[in-house]
Amino acid sequence: MSSHKAAPVIPDPKGYESGDLDLAPIVKWMTFLEVFVLAMTIVTIPIYLFFLPKTTVGDVTRFAEHPMPEATPKIQAQPKIEMKDFRMDEQAKSDGYSWVDKSKGEARIPVDKAMEMVIEKGADGVVIGTPPAEKPVETTPVPKDAPEVDKPTDMGKKSGE
Repeated sequence: MSSHKAAPVIPDPKGYESGDLDLAPIVKWMTFLEVFVLAMTIVTIPIYLFFLPKTTVGDVTRFAEHPMPEATPKIQAQPKIEMKDFRMDEQAKSDGYSWVDKSKGEARIPVDKAMEMVIEKGADGVVIGTPPAEKPVETTPVPKDAPEVDKPTDMGKKSGE
């Protein structure tokens, strides 16, 4: 056998391993956290009370200033069908005959027929673009045998190009 003796084990008087865990930093950190939460609560409550509107849940007087509109938008149940019906009505108006104002003798005629009538009879009274000036500008007629004037070749170019 060996002549070596084992060292005697002496129990620690604290009751735990003091080398593994130091409680002082943990206690300091927890204390700091509690003080911080308490301070932020004290700062936050006055801000909350200052900026919170002074209304209760049942207070609806603020809505009296802005009443709802009387005519709300119509919700379309079948928009595709309604659009098809609308287009068919518009097509019928542009392709058919109907009275605009029977007492004045105003009638609606098909667009194609109106175009043919303008081609045949002209568009008397129809102003296209701007109306003519009060006094027409006098122009001198150009004789048929007058030479043609050349167009300038630098049209559309900036000066200095």
